[in-house]
Amino acid sequence: FRRLNSQVRLPDSSIIDLEDLKDDDEDDYEQPLPIQYISINEDDDEKYGQSVVGNTSREPAYGYPISPQLAEALFMPQDGYDGDETGMLWYAQILPSASVAKISALARAILKRYISAEDGKVKARRPSPHPIHRDDFFSSLIRLSDGRWIFSGILNGWPALSLLEVRAVTVRRGGMGIHSFIERVWEAETSASSSSPPTVPDNEPEVRVTLRQPRWSAKGYGPSSPGSLWWFHSQRKIPRVIYGTYIIEELRAHASRDGARMPTATQVHMFSHRYSLGIDAATGELRKESFKDRNTWHSGIFLEWDHERHGTVVELALKNGGGGYGGKSNWYDDKNAPIPELMRCIPRRMVAPWITNLAEIRCSDVPMKNRTDFERYLRRYEGPTKRFLDPVVTYSSEVRISFCDQDHVSRYLLNYILRNTEYHELW
Repeated sequence: FRRLNSQVRLPDSSIIDLEDLKDDDEDDYEQPLPIQYISINEDDDEKYGQSVVGNTSREPAYGYPISPQLAEALFMPQDGYDGDETGMLWYAQILPSASVAKISALARAILKRYISAEDGKVKARRPSPHPIHRDDFFSSLIRLSDGRWIFSGILNGWPALSLLEVRAVTVRRGGMGIHSFIERVWEAETSASSSSPPTVPDNEPEVRVTLRQPRWSAKGYGPSSPGSLWWFHSQRKIPRVIYGTYIIEELRAHASRDGARMPTATQVHMFSHRYSLGIDAATGELRKESFKDRNTWHSGIFLEWDHERHGTVVELALKNGGGGYGGKSNWYDDKNAPIPELMRCIPRRMVAPWITNLAEIRCSDVPMKNRTDFERYLRRYEGPTKRFLDPVVTYSSEVRISFCDQDHVSRYLLNYILRNTEYHELW
């Protein structure tokens, strides 16, 4: 990474100079700027959907933590969040050393799971727990003045997992059998007064670390824009993804810049489909639907607008699924491209592992202008080796609510997801 400017905008909109944070005995401040900190010379990645550094790299980053002063400022309480909220929890798997693997079958199994047989590197962007070598973990720790320990880096290549508070360290004892048990060997609450870093045993095969994001992560993707809602403006001259409450601000600013009226929703259509399972890569045969597959339907909304230039698909889905799955959306022809356009536009704070019990709302502008265009698209990708099975538009109606401009629709969706963040498959 490169530092684009010595000045950095903090989540509370204040601006600090990195030069003011360096120690007096340092000759130069050459630490690379972690990707979640925004240079004031760049567009805000929350408001305008732009990232300082590209979000397509899968490489982790360790050994270049930010200064404790800057980390402390970024972990300050943010306005708009309740005091009893806590941030999202994540888990890191400390990989066992080669010496431990020689005497432990569990350690060998862990290394086989997380280390690539081709190049010997840690596999990038694994689901939880996220693998990391012991030395990489410790080289990325900083201690705040209140005693908290912070991981500062990019954990396992997930850009959103870049500034995490260390909460606990646990060890599995007793091997892999039924007599194994979990022991907590370090806890943040009981170690705050100690200046020693977290205890991570080096002779145990399975060690996990509990990490926590700042508390704004419980309500969205960024500190200044709550709400797990994102809108992909794919049909604009410059495509971009905006999330949270900044969607409303950006819609109004965009209309003001263009001297245009806010788009109004005119027709609404509910659609449903099952997912195609495709071909099994190992056998080359068509995957067979299970009982659950045959009875699981995905439903969403297709909106028409009065400008008649494009439509919007609105759907509820797994949180972080957009960035976690590499921007592979069923609503765009380039879904199977090496890097879809959606992935190029997603802010780095949204590139995180998907969470199966939490939801996000996705709004995707699509070229289809009306129901006829939308049904034609569904039929084009219908089939067991394509995307949709038995797609159908079940209901259609004129939009009857009085306030149905695009910013109003955004507010309704934000109100919902801010009040109910859970995701469930209904049976």
